[in-house]
Amino acid sequence: MVPLPPRSVAGVSSEFWKQPDGEGFRPCLDFSLRYRRRSRVIANEKRRFLVVVVSGGLFQIRNQIVDAVVIARILEAALVLPVLQGDESEFSEIFDVEHFKKILKADIRVVSSLPSTHLVSWQLSENQIPHNVPPFWIRARFFKKLNEEGSLVLTGLESKLSKNLPPDLQKLRCKVAFHALKFATPIRELGNRIARRMWIEGPYVALHFGLEKDVWVRTGCLTGLGPEYDMIINDERESHPEFLATRSNISCPLNALEAARLLKELGAPRNAGVYIAGGEPFGGDEPFALKTEFTNVVTKEMLARDGNSTPTETGLLYWRQLTIL
Repeated sequence: MVPLPPRSVAGVSSEFWKQPDGEGFRPCLDFSLRYRRRSRVIANEKRRFLVVVVSGGLFQIRNQIVDAVVIARILEAALVLPVLQGDESEFSEIFDVEHFKKILKADIRVVSSLPSTHLVSWQLSENQIPHNVPPFWIRARFFKKLNEEGSLVLTGLESKLSKNLPPDLQKLRCKVAFHALKFATPIRELGNRIARRMWIEGPYVALHFGLEKDVWVRTGCLTGLGPEYDMIINDERESHPEFLATRSNISCPLNALEAARLLKELGAPRNAGVYIAGGEPFGGDEPFALKTEFTNVVTKEMLARDGNSTPTETGLLYWRQLTIL
């Protein structure tokens, strides 16, 4: 997405919209000489293949894909395009496949499917990975099997790989998240159209609360909607223990009231444009109590004013999770 030129609107506080001081820091993806030397071999790997099955909402899927690339690098394996479990979409319907391959071609080999010589049994999927494991654990646990069988299927990657990685692997993680993963064209076009409609009205803040029901179930955080709603979430957690994440691996999202307080403390004017991204919130309109604090709160549904803004069939399944980044 080409950045839109900055706009100034009469009567709008300029201090709040001022970009924070970067203090001279710049993004850095300069990999070490050792990493680049190993890349010559790993990026051309044709014997070992890693298949990953990802699940959850778009945020969880994104994080699991990021870790999948890093794990493929650790195992010196080619990565098969991730499989989206429990969803009718394919990777290529959500993300730009060719861009994904191009950006990562110097790091790992990415293939669209397993070659016919490497058949896998989906019943042998590995999903017993502890949380926060270091690279040497991944290699010790899976490299021998992968080397012998030629292919490996991994599931349940959420919050499994350590957040404290060696510098080169941490840079790879950033490279995947902020460079390689780009939405497919129909979704980008839809996002650009919504962003331009917000921009026409002046400066705005985009918020992704993460207020969907599955987020509260997975995290166990209080919804901020009262005991009645918290009880519903607690009952859901007890009924589906497989969905639970440990509190040590997550941070609770801000509820709407907390977000309103934060914006007010930061100096956001009452008439500031506030764009609410994300899926349908648990509790219906209840979380949008911040509308009482800000007069210009909109959602993507509100911005889709005509037929031209109707999502295409390709992007429809993730229409409710589209976030303007």
